[in-house]
Amino acid sequence: MGFRDPKFNFSKLVPLLLLFIILSFVFLFYMSFSTDGTTDYSDFPEIHSSDRILIIAPHADDESVAAAGLIKRTLEKNATVEVVVMTDGSASDSRKEFSDYLKKIEDKNRTETLPNIRHMEVLNALNKIGLNQSNVIFLGYPDGGLRSMWQDNWDSKNPYQSNNAFNKLNHSIYNFTYQPNVSYSGENVNQNLEQIMTDFHPNIILYPDSEDKHPDHWATGNFVRYAALETNYSGMNYTYIVHSGSNWPSPLLFSPKLSLLPPSNLDTNEQWLVLPLDQTEIDTKYKAIDSYQSQLTGSCGYLKSFIRSNELFAVDPPLKIEKINVTIYSLNDTVLSPYTISNSNDQIPDNKTDGLISFHKSYNFITYEKILSNNTTAFSSSEYLLKNNNSHAAQEDNEPEVRAVLHDNQSVYIIIDAANATNRDLIINYHFRIYNGKDFKRVDVMAKNGHVQYIYADNNSIKLNKSPEIEYVDNEIVLKLPVDVFHDFNAIMMGFDILRFRTRE
Repeated sequence: MGFRDPKFNFSKLVPLLLLFIILSFVFLFYMSFSTDGTTDYSDFPEIHSSDRILIIAPHADDESVAAAGLIKRTLEKNATVEVVVMTDGSASDSRKEFSDYLKKIEDKNRTETLPNIRHMEVLNALNKIGLNQSNVIFLGYPDGGLRSMWQDNWDSKNPYQSNNAFNKLNHSIYNFTYQPNVSYSGENVNQNLEQIMTDFHPNIILYPDSEDKHPDHWATGNFVRYAALETNYSGMNYTYIVHSGSNWPSPLLFSPKLSLLPPSNLDTNEQWLVLPLDQTEIDTKYKAIDSYQSQLTGSCGYLKSFIRSNELFAVDPPLKIEKINVTIYSLNDTVLSPYTISNSNDQIPDNKTDGLISFHKSYNFITYEKILSNNTTAFSSSEYLLKNNNSHAAQEDNEPEVRAVLHDNQSVYIIIDAANATNRDLIINYHFRIYNGKDFKRVDVMAKNGHVQYIYADNNSIKLNKSPEIEYVDNEIVLKLPVDVFHDFNAIMMGFDILRFRTRE
């Protein structure tokens, strides 16, 4: 037996060893996230003093969460930034949450409503970044209402009726909005954005990615793309994501030394760009996000998890529609089955028969874009919904996704791979916004109980003679439309939603 110091108590060492092991595991766990995977992506382009950057935020705080570092760097380069906040923030807190916030700040008698506080918070946040109040525009549309205004309440004669805790109106009442007393309609949203783009003359626009899961976010992306087409905008478009599931960003902690990487399910779908931040930019981003005290009560970890060593933006790559060399007369023809969508940057040989498609899928909506012209760009988004008539949301493990968009000389085929959504009792709504270089026309198709028909949803709906067709082939849903619908137009925005109705068990 070796020599043992009688003064040495081994039992006292055990807790220290355990602490060392625990700290080692914590360190290894932390380092597993801290691996700098940003080297796999290209850097965001360098900012120049001549740049004019327009940042569109669905809600007050999105501009700081997504791009506080970019805003600060742009200002340091003596470039120009303008921030547009789309909504009033009225649905971000319940009455109780707002009351808890007032208790937290020890101001129970405060008279401002939540939208007024959100307005002051964004001015404070952007002031900390260095942006002047004159470069901030508030549109004041209802929080949670942009999806409806994009799809259902476009016409100003049919405004959206807000019904959240702090806004139960169909028009704006705030004295700080871009257009006072504006009614809540998609038409007005579009007119506001078009005027802002025309007045500001941006060469870079930053807005929510179509894969963002929040309806206000992907609808904002739709409005921006729509307005960009109508104003003949020819600059660069970059997108950002704020909502991509409960596990992103990972970890959901304040982790300024870690990299912000794309959501794993979107890693290969888009062209990602990273903007490395220096310590001053990181500190500034922290101060900006910390300005949103009304939003940090229940989501502090989430908002501050975006304070990382970089910011993340995206460019959507185009995908190619494959042409079928034979005309299909029956949707059951097996010629459909081998085709899938593949990445391609090929030029279109014939703008009457070929085109480009780009689509994105996420939890509650599927988005994609389609172009039947050589020299145009279009964007779109729509949603996938599962609902039932007793308010019990249907849960699906597999989400529908676009398998292919094909065409022959007579028809276009939109093929959805929907293993759990091929029941004929489903209601499937297809939406097309068709741009002819001057204005948009609309085509809407509804399939229900195996029958399909056009829906004339608005005064700009196109009247069509040849009926659409739909068929359920194994696990696929195939919509067949006459190819003439898409001729003589520059760009087509296309999307769909699926609704399932179930009885209470």
